[in-house]
Amino acid sequence: MTLIILAIGTVVTGSGPHAGDENAQRFGFELRTVASLHADFVIAVLVLTIVLLAISHHEKLSFLSRRLRIFLLILLGQGLIGYVQYFQDLPELLVAFHLIGSTLVWGYAWGMAKSLESGFKLRKLS
Repeated sequence: MTLIILAIGTVVTGSGPHAGDENAQRFGFELRTVASLHADFVIAVLVLTIVLLAISHHEKLSFLSRRLRIFLLILLGQGLIGYVQYFQDLPELLVAFHLIGSTLVWGYAWGMAKSLESGFKLRKLS
């Protein structure tokens, strides 16, 4: 789902004023519509992360809980930047921070998935 968020976020950027120079062709989607879709998927990932965090606490999976707490903080920070930039008419600096944040979200999600995959393999062996 994180990949879907990033893909829709790319469409949002490509539909808005910062999709290249002023002569660049935009995707043509209504910015409000694709931004709302993007936000809906972000909220879904936030809810899923909270549910997984609750399950990991209940099952006493501390290695998973710690990673999910960090991921939740990254998502909340990125979401805050996203909402502020949208309601402030997309100032370039905030858009740049949101793009950097998307790299952090993807990198952490990917790293978390790979480390959990390794962790579960190790637990299986023991």
